[in-house]
Amino acid sequence: MMLFLTNILLLFPLYTFAYCNDNDVTVTLRNPVDSRIRGKCVETYRGETYRSFTNIPYAEPPIGKRRFQKPEPVKPWKGTYDATGLKRACLQDPIFQVGLIFGTEDCLVLNVYTPVASGNSSKLLPVLFWIPGGAFQFGSGTHIIGLGSFDSYDPAFFMEEDIVVVTLNYRLGALGFLTTHDDVIPANLGMRDQNLALRWVQENIDLFGGDPKDIVIAGQSAASCMTCYHLLSNGSEMEAVTGAIMISGTCLSPFGFGTNSSARANAFAVGRKLGLRLDESADDSSTRLLEVLQDVPAKKLLRMAGMRYSPHKGDEGQITPKWEPVFAKDFYPKEPMTDAIDEGRFHKVPILFGINSEECLSPIYLGFLPQIKRKGEKWDQEIWKMIDINVNVQDRVKAAEDMKVFYTDESFSEDPASVVKFCTDDEFTLPMGRHAESASKHGVPVYMYMVDHKYVPHFIPGVEGVGHGEDLYFFWNSTFTQTAKLLFPNFKLILRRMVRLLSNFVKYKKPIIKPDALFQNLEWPKFDSKDLLYLKIDSNLEVLSDMRDYSAKRTVYNKHIQKPISVY
Repeated sequence: MMLFLTNILLLFPLYTFAYCNDNDVTVTLRNPVDSRIRGKCVETYRGETYRSFTNIPYAEPPIGKRRFQKPEPVKPWKGTYDATGLKRACLQDPIFQVGLIFGTEDCLVLNVYTPVASGNSSKLLPVLFWIPGGAFQFGSGTHIIGLGSFDSYDPAFFMEEDIVVVTLNYRLGALGFLTTHDDVIPANLGMRDQNLALRWVQENIDLFGGDPKDIVIAGQSAASCMTCYHLLSNGSEMEAVTGAIMISGTCLSPFGFGTNSSARANAFAVGRKLGLRLDESADDSSTRLLEVLQDVPAKKLLRMAGMRYSPHKGDEGQITPKWEPVFAKDFYPKEPMTDAIDEGRFHKVPILFGINSEECLSPIYLGFLPQIKRKGEKWDQEIWKMIDINVNVQDRVKAAEDMKVFYTDESFSEDPASVVKFCTDDEFTLPMGRHAESASKHGVPVYMYMVDHKYVPHFIPGVEGVGHGEDLYFFWNSTFTQTAKLLFPNFKLILRRMVRLLSNFVKYKKPIIKPDALFQNLEWPKFDSKDLLYLKIDSNLEVLSDMRDYSAKRTVYNKHIQKPISVY
C-alpha cells in the first residue's frame, strides 16, 4: 500500500532544493590521513542551509578476496574526493521488487550532513548516527525501507535542529550476514561494517562540527535490533555513544535473531545451490566454500541466497530474514540476550523506544487480506505456530491457546484483525516492553512512545493503526513526506513533533525538555516497570500506561517461557 501511495504522490508538484552560490565545501580528513573530500551546500525549501557530504568511503571495497571478510579501513587517497554525487546502495534484492537486484558491492560509504561550515562552529554539535533498516536484506543510507529512488533519508528537517546527521551503508543479505561460524567467514559482517563506520565518525566528525564524544546511535526495524546488539557489544567504539534510539524493534524481537547452527547450514545450502558438494564436518569445508563464494558473480550469489518465508509463522505472507545476526565471541558474546539485559550487562545510556500502533498492518509483514486469512487458517490448524520458534516455551500449544484469548473468540481465519494484532504484540510490543522494563531497573533513563496518527489506508476489517515503517516519513524529508503534508490533515504537526522529539533526545537525552505549545505543555515521564508510561502521539498527545495491555500479556508469556531466553 505504501508503494502504491508513493507512486500516486509522484503526480503532485514537489519542493526541490536550491543550492547556495558558494556550494563547494572541502574537508581534510584525519583518518584516512590527509585525504580531502568536497561536499556541497544545500538550501532547503524553507531557506535553511546545510552542508552535505555523500558517498564518503570508510572501508576498502569488500570485493574479490575481501568478500566475506572483516572490513578494512579505507586507505588514504590523492587529490580531492567528490562527495557530491549520486548516493550508492549496497547490492540487494528489495522486498517490494523481488528479483530486481540492484546496487553494488563497492558500497561501504557514509553520508554526513551538518548545519555548520567547517571550522565555523564555536560549539561541537551532538551526532545522530542513523543505521538504516530493511530486514538485514535491503535498504541503504539513502533510501527508506527499500522503496528505491522514490524516497530518501533526506535530513533537511534535522538540519534545523542543530545536530549533525550521519547515515551509512553496510553489507546486506548473504554478503553481510552469511557465516560459516568460524574464522573463515566471520559472523555479522554487516554489523562489523557499522562498527568501522562508527570509528570513522569518532575520528573525523569534529571536522564537520560534530562532537565525537556525543553520538546517539539509532535505527528502525532490523536496524533497531542492531542498535540493541551494539549496546551489548564490548567494542571500544561504544565509549562515545551517549544514547540509543530503537524504533520498531529490539534485539529481543524474534525477527532479529538467528541461531548459530542454522547460520552455518544456510551458508552451505548456498554452496549446494552453486553445485558444491561438501561434507560440512570436514576440516577444510569452510575454506572450500569461501573460495567458491568469492568467485561467484555477486548478483548470482544474491539470487541463490535469496529471502525466505518463515517456516514457523504459517508459511503464508510473512517474510523473515534468512541472513541475520548470530552470536559471535569476538563481537557480541553476551548470550542469551535477555539474561544480559536483565543482569545489566550492556552499555548503559539513555534509551528512546518507539513503536507504531499496529505494526503488522504493513504488507511487509503479513501481506494483504487474502494472505492474512491464509495465515489464520494455518494457525487454526496448528495453533502452536503462533509462537515464534525462537521463543523458548515448553508447551507451545498451551502457550498459544492462552495468548489467543486476548485476540479473538473466533477462528483466526474468520477474524483477520486478530492475526494482525497478535503479530504486532508478538514481534514488537512484548519484546520492547520487556527490554524497556529490564533497562529501567538498572537506572537507565528510558522513554517510550507510540505513533497513532493514521494516514495510510489498509482495508483490513476490524483493525486500524499505523503500520511498520510509516512513521519514517514523519522525520525524514522525502517525496512522500512533502506531498503528504499537503494531502493529510495534521501531518505537518506530527512531523514537527517527531523531529523535535528525536532531536531533543539526541541533544539532551530527553525527548521533551520543558512543557511548550508544540507538545501541549505536556510532561513526559520516564518509563519504569511500575507505571509503564508512554506517550501516545496523534493530533492530540496523551501520556498513557500499559501499552496494548502489555502487563497482562507479559504475565501469560512469563508463565510459559523458560530459560535460556534469547528473545521474548
